[in-house]
Amino acid sequence: MKKKECKPPRWTYPIGKYVRMLRKQSGVSGKQMAMMMGVTDVYWRYVENGNANPSPELIEKIALHFHADLDRLMILGGRLPKDIEQIVLNTPHAFEFLRKADREKWSLDVSGWTAVPDV
Repeated sequence: MKKKECKPPRWTYPIGKYVRMLRKQSGVSGKQMAMMMGVTDVYWRYVENGNANPSPELIEKIALHFHADLDRLMILGGRLPKDIEQIVLNTPHAFEFLRKADREKWSLDVSGWTAVPDV
């Protein structure tokens, strides 16, 4: 009996579903979108299906085309925005700060960071 090959789970990028939603809302076909973005329609399908991770340059084009939040698209594409990447690399406790802010449900307003009381 032949052994079944064990494959790791396939990773998909969540940017694909989001970009497909934006494209469909705009009424543009996948082929038209690929042409506008300067990629092949096959590659565009890979992006929308979550099988390809678009380059930062393509993510920027997508954000500009749809007037979408570039930071959100970068994160959905598995990338940190450049300025955030530098902050994280240059700030030893950045991850600790973010985890604490999330755990304690901090919020940011004009007066700075404050803990949000449990309701």
